[in-house]
Amino acid sequence: MARNVRRTVIAALAAMAGWGMPARAQAPVEMRFTPDLGVRLHSVVTTEGSALIQEQGAPEGSGISMQYRRREAITLQAVRDGGSGLVVDVTHDSVASRGRPAGGLWQGIDSETLPAASARALLDPRLQVQSIVEGTLRTGLVGGFDITLPVGPVGAGGQWEAEIGLPVHGRAMVRTELGLDDRLRIDGRLRATATFVIDSVVPRNTDTLVYLSVSGQVTPRTMVDAAEASNGSVRATGALGGSLIWSTGWKSFVSGAIRSIVVLGVRYGPPGQSNTVPIEVRLDGTTQFQLRP
Repeated sequence: MARNVRRTVIAALAAMAGWGMPARAQAPVEMRFTPDLGVRLHSVVTTEGSALIQEQGAPEGSGISMQYRRREAITLQAVRDGGSGLVVDVTHDSVASRGRPAGGLWQGIDSETLPAASARALLDPRLQVQSIVEGTLRTGLVGGFDITLPVGPVGAGGQWEAEIGLPVHGRAMVRTELGLDDRLRIDGRLRATATFVIDSVVPRNTDTLVYLSVSGQVTPRTMVDAAEASNGSVRATGALGGSLIWSTGWKSFVSGAIRSIVVLGVRYGPPGQSNTVPIEVRLDGTTQFQLRP
């Protein structure tokens, strides 16, 4: 299963090859998150995807297919120097999430599945969270993903490896003898071992753009207390791939698209029953983000 997922993501990544642009110069660039104090980095993040839910070992086509959409506006603002990095306010200006069974009507997903509205965190120049000053940080800072910048300067063809964090939020429907049950709500975060490759470095009049590709495998793990009505745990595997753009002018990622395929193994228990059924949830989604001044 994991090998097939990886091949699918690699194929999707190959289709994104057009992100790279011819470079006039390929001098190494030091990527550091050091925006000027007070500057607001406002991003719009959209995620669209599908979920297939079925009993493990059941015949193909016997499951329930769902679609989901998510759109949120996130603002980062450095408010002061924190010594080892910048103290940054993270604000979710708006969040809207919708889902539907295949062929059904779209409906909003309850607010309890959505991230906290704001937080204040100390970030080092490599975008690593050193501490949470206020609030709860439940989403990554690069289109919802946690990304660590390289240790030193990198040029075209250069690469580095780092963990990448990705969120898993949503609601799944399970077919029972009593009808459809939508109590299976998943809320957690996964880690993937990722490789970042510099495709090209393009100088411009006001800044330099760095075009990157990223691919990785989700670290198999069990998310404890990640799902309601799931016996308290969710087993997760998967892969991801996509492209990112870094701007030396903004000193931040300014655009990107990442596709992730995650397979979740869940022990599901219908209301009022002590026995559980092994359920497999396959999530296939693409997240895009764009910095908007």
